[in-house]
Amino acid sequence: LQSEKELQSRNIAHSVVLAPPVGERRNRKEANEGMANEAAGQEESPVLTPEVLIVPRKFEGDVRSTAGFNAAVMEVSGIIIAHNEETYDSLNEDEIQEIFQQDVALPDPLLEELICKVAWMPA
Repeated sequence: LQSEKELQSRNIAHSVVLAPPVGERRNRKEANEGMANEAAGQEESPVLTPEVLIVPRKFEGDVRSTAGFNAAVMEVSGIIIAHNEETYDSLNEDEIQEIFQQDVALPDPLLEELICKVAWMPA
């Protein structure tokens, strides 16, 4: 993926999330019909192709030590895994949102620049 290469070249941390597809099924050849087994005239079968979400973020080590959770792929996907029961019991939505805005999310100008650059990349 070109967008992932761009993030890597800039040393920007990111999570890659595969999600169930939205929309219609796309046609794709069966797995055993790859280049080595290509047979002329065989029909393609509809299969589901997952959506690929790339979430740029700050490095996980940038999250304050008192947060009580990591900012890895599960957390940026909305599943917060607390380090312990005490942290779990004390977390609230406003606190989690503030931690993500301050410690996880990229600064707005950088994110906007990345969005503009990736939007114009060839597919």
